[in-house]
Parts: sequence; structure tokens; C-alpha cells
Amino acid sequence: MNYKVKVTEIRSLEIEVDAKNERDAINTAHDAYMNSDYLQEQMLQDSALVRDALKVVEKDGYRLDEDGYVIIPQTLKIRKDELAKWEKMLLSNDIDYDKEGFADEECVQKWSAKFPDGREMDLRVCTNCREDKDVWSEAILYDADGTELAFSSVCDCLKGEWNLFDGDEGKHYLLKVISE
Repeated sequence: MNYKVKVTEIRSLEIEVDAKNERDAINTAHDAYMNSDYLQEQMLQDSALVRDALKVVEKDGYRLDEDGYVIIPQTLKIRKDELAKWEKMLLSNDIDYDKEGFADEECVQKWSAKFPDGREMDLRVCTNCREDKDVWSEAILYDADGTELAFSSVCDCLKGEWNLFDGDEGKHYLLKVISE
């Protein structure tokens, strides 16, 4: 019996096969498709599309990590004196909350950096409870609507690189903090 099988999973292609039943027709069509010149040509075209996409990624200043995820860099410049003040405070474990005007468990300083695709990363310095007498830093990634996408672990520095991964988009957002 003659069956016509339409392969639409990757590309729309009709393959005519001679088989005893539907199951054999599908298996035979699958094998024919996998060995076809059509598939080889499509694979070459797809490879060219990937190469072109990589060129776009390189052209836009992005690079890929070892797993092929896009890394979107951004730089945040903080005044040298301001950065030094907060870095010193982050390393201290004897902060007078009253003198500094700090409350328990609050964000006491925040800087924001916007990425080209609309994502935004906040770099924050936060207080613990008054008895701990210290502060800590963290980074939080938001989408364009302000929804939190990712956050870092607690840290005791500001300067350097903060890398947050948006798993839904498969992108790393790399914030480089430098003094100006």
C-alpha cells in the first residue's frame, strides 16, 4: 500500500513511501527523512543561521559562555570616594546604626544599571539586625516591568563583577562595578 507522510516536526516535507501499515509508513518516512538530501541541506542552512546569529552576538558586544548562553555586559561607575566608604563599611563589623541613621533590615544604598534589552540590575547595601552591627551587599535582576528575575548571594563587597542568570531567557547579565 502507498502512504504519504507529511513531516512537519522540523520542516514541512512530504515523503511518499510503500509500507504495509501506518506504523511502518511513519518509520520508513522517518528513516528516509533522516537520510535525505533535504535534511542535509536544511542542516547546512541551520548551521549558517547559527553562524550568522553568533556574528550578531559578537557584533553587539556580547559573548557566549561555555554552554552557549549569551552574556550581556554592563558597567556601573560609582564615585571613588563613595565606593571606598561603602566597601569599608561592608568589611566592618562594628557599625553604629544610630550614628549612620540605619534601621534594622533595610536597604540603605542602591545603584541601578540598565541593560540594552530593558533588564535592570540593582546593586544594594543592606543592614542586618542592630545587634549584628554590620551590612551586606547583593544584586537583584528585574525585567522591564520590575518583576524580580534573579538575585545574588549575600556578599561583603561592591567592586568587581556581578553575574546573574535569567533562566527563562537563557542569558547572563554581567554587571562590572568600577570606580570613577
